[in-house]
Amino acid sequence: MQGSVIIPAHNESAVIERTLTSLLKSIGDQPVDVFVVCNGCTDDTAAKAKQFAPKVQVIETEIGSKVHALNLGDEAATKFPRIYLDADIDVTPNFVPDMITAMEGDDVSAAWPTVRYETSDSSWIVKAYYYVWPRLPYNQPGRIGVGAYGMNEAARGRFEEFPKIISDDGFVRGQFTKPERTIVPTCQTLVYAPSTASMLIKIRTRSRLGVYELKSTHAAVLERHHSEDNRWETIRTILRPDVLIRFPVYLIISLIVRYRAKKQMANLSSYNWERDDSSRKGDGENADTAQKQNGDSKHETVSSLK
Repeated sequence: MQGSVIIPAHNESAVIERTLTSLLKSIGDQPVDVFVVCNGCTDDTAAKAKQFAPKVQVIETEIGSKVHALNLGDEAATKFPRIYLDADIDVTPNFVPDMITAMEGDDVSAAWPTVRYETSDSSWIVKAYYYVWPRLPYNQPGRIGVGAYGMNEAARGRFEEFPKIISDDGFVRGQFTKPERTIVPTCQTLVYAPSTASMLIKIRTRSRLGVYELKSTHAAVLERHHSEDNRWETIRTILRPDVLIRFPVYLIISLIVRYRAKKQMANLSSYNWERDDSSRKGDGENADTAQKQNGDSKHETVSSLK
């Protein structure tokens, strides 16, 4: 087994050690190269990542751009398959070997893990939103961002560089048909949800803005997403009592997000990346949660949320 992991990181000092610890535990002694691409960092993200050398190689650039960092990582990496991982994500112990195994072979293969959203430190509004969010049919791994995705060499050959867009994961998903996208049920990312509704609105606005941008610049890519919509299944899900009672919160947040994203789309050239800092806690603050996720939830899948 061999491969590469590319991690774009912008001012991730609070979480990069946690992410790399869970990742390297997953890799073990396997010949998998790890690249942390620090882009536009003004903190000590790079210094903390360098502590994991020689297992981790650190690339630094003054340009604060995630897609630029992804392209730099691709230039440095020589091994396939490749896994692209957000810098604030924890992974299960079997994450890397199972993801790489799922992409072996010469056929086009792109892979996504399942996801678990950690909301223990979130407000009731955020908890209600994330109760509804993963239960809707469209919001499943392989169709939404889960903090990680992978491509084998044939799949990565579908495009040259990552384009200058907000939604790199949406762009990647749209390169492949449903049979070419593999969901690896034994792999899971742990995504820490925002603590407050305001932070939730920020990151959901960025996600929605990414969709609008794709529609404007890569319409064919976005069409592959929408071709799999199942509206009747969505309606049936919303009408479930446990979902219906929380759905007003989800709807209000979604309407606010769409309004903000449309306004930002009108001034996209001056857009400033919005992110959630409330979930980027020090490594010790999330240690108990990460330990539970890495130990007790090794084989938990998104189906457990239903």
